[in-house]
Amino acid sequence: MELQVHEEDLIKTIFNNRLFWFLVAIIIGYLLSLMAIIFFPQETAIKTVIAFSLMLCGVALIVAFSSKRIIDRFELFVRRSKPVYVVLSFASIFLPFLLVVVFGENITNKVIAMFVLWYCIPIILLILGQILFPENKSISFFLIIVGVALLWIGMDHRYTLLIFDGFQDLSYNLTTIWIVNILLICYSPFNLQDHKQVSSKITFKGIKYTLLFVPILFLLITPLGLFSGFLAWNPDVSTSPLEKIASFIGIYLTIALPEEFIFRGVILNEFDKRTGRKSNIRWLTLVLVSFAFGSTHWNNTSPEFIVYYVLFATIAGIAYGYTWRKTGLFGAALLHTTVDWVWAFYFQ
Repeated sequence: MELQVHEEDLIKTIFNNRLFWFLVAIIIGYLLSLMAIIFFPQETAIKTVIAFSLMLCGVALIVAFSSKRIIDRFELFVRRSKPVYVVLSFASIFLPFLLVVVFGENITNKVIAMFVLWYCIPIILLILGQILFPENKSISFFLIIVGVALLWIGMDHRYTLLIFDGFQDLSYNLTTIWIVNILLICYSPFNLQDHKQVSSKITFKGIKYTLLFVPILFLLITPLGLFSGFLAWNPDVSTSPLEKIASFIGIYLTIALPEEFIFRGVILNEFDKRTGRKSNIRWLTLVLVSFAFGSTHWNNTSPEFIVYYVLFATIAGIAYGYTWRKTGLFGAALLHTTVDWVWAFYFQ
């Protein structure tokens, strides 16, 4: 009787564990990909199935890492078994992309070079900066920043899309979700001062700061934006409410989350680790990182609006960074998503 009770408790524990469901999603994703390869080897639909399967795995990992218990266990595993962790990191990150590349079209030397430059090298730099040089803060900082910068450049400038040639509109979505996965696996275990820094768990505090900063940013940016012509009041009445909800989720996963993880979760976090709680320096680093974030938007608009776009993105970046410090990744990504969503449906 006692043995039966223990078995029931074990079953309940397994089924209530997010890591279990994450592994289930991974298995289902790869089974779907395998079935598509076996049964539809000549169909172009295979690429869509593979892409959706990999995106499902990626989202499952993001959800899993919203659990503090899973992050704590993962961090403990990494610190106890670093060699195994390095092997698993490369396998878990590279294998999905290699699967895509193998079944892609026009696999040229350029595609392989893009894969090495925008994925392999950044991951190597992230791991080297944290495992081989943990005591040398300058080298570690340099390797991490260069690694995450390469990830960002490849993603933001769409250089990585060449790797996923033939996957239609899913290429960018797959890239951005998997970059978040790369950072969760290759950066998070060594750099967590607080679980919330990488968590997408929905929190009331994150919602509260979003509701606080949205009207503030509206008052700061809208007047000059309308006056300059960069913004134009143009509500979208043709898109259905369901499509707008789907767009909000898409912006969160493929734009806000990777950008916030890179600029706040990694870059700002690296500065914060080195400046401590010195308020003046923390404000300076917040502004500098926000300006770097704003400057990356120079190529997203026409030449006459570059200055305005960089300025507005910098102001918004300060709000995102402050929210990240106070609430974590979810709050910063939610605020970023809301700003982009309002802009997309009401000011373009």
